[in-house]
Amino acid sequence: MWEEIATLRSQLRTQAQVTVLMSQAIQGLMEDREHQKCQIDDLEDELGRLRGTPEGRARLEQRVEDLNSELQNLRRQLQARPGEASVTALLRQELQNDRQLLWEEYEAVQGELKLFRDQLGQQQELLLRQMAEARQAQGRSWKVLEQLQSDQEGHCRVVDAAREEARDVRQEIDLVRAMVCSLQAQLRGDPPRPDSAVSSSDLSLLDSDSSWDIPSREAALPADPHSNTASSIESSTELLTSTRSPQTSNRSNQAPKLLLSDL
Repeated sequence: MWEEIATLRSQLRTQAQVTVLMSQAIQGLMEDREHQKCQIDDLEDELGRLRGTPEGRARLEQRVEDLNSELQNLRRQLQARPGEASVTALLRQELQNDRQLLWEEYEAVQGELKLFRDQLGQQQELLLRQMAEARQAQGRSWKVLEQLQSDQEGHCRVVDAAREEARDVRQEIDLVRAMVCSLQAQLRGDPPRPDSAVSSSDLSLLDSDSSWDIPSREAALPADPHSNTASSIESSTELLTSTRSPQTSNRSNQAPKLLLSDL
């Protein structure tokens, strides 16, 4: 009995340690989840900021249109003054040079915009891929968290069952002790007491006297051993059967039979 109780205590201690470790693991998973959520928010903010850059392109196109309109106005002014041919030729050459420079600048800006657009598309694809991976990792973390919670609930049920079994074993041991004390008192010829079945004094007597000194059959038994001993054993057995739980009735009923066979 005591070995079983020691084993149950060891199992309960182990289950408590496992429960603590699982709680720590769950806390770590919750922290990882919050960290991944913050990373996803940062990536979404960066993606929105990159999508707002085409405003520069619109400003550049507006500038080109303004320059073209200015060039058309200058051409109309030159056509309105035919007497100033030389000045017109110089202005036309200057305007052509300016137009060529503007066109080259426009092409350079177009190349930069195309390069920036390609880089933006690559960054957007990278961000979307990272967000998908983060969501997958978050889903796996949720699955692991749910599994750990389920395992923890199972371990808690096992711990509760072990505690209930240990409590039943203690009750069974107390009942067997009380019955043995009652049988010892009857074998010694002591007068029976009303509370001998569950008395705390009998339990303390059993704890203090570990070596039970049972007298010999001839000295302890009365003149009619079958009637007195059988009646006392029968009364103790009925008392034990009426006060114990149905789960431990088989093992406790074997105790008086063993004691009677030893006698």
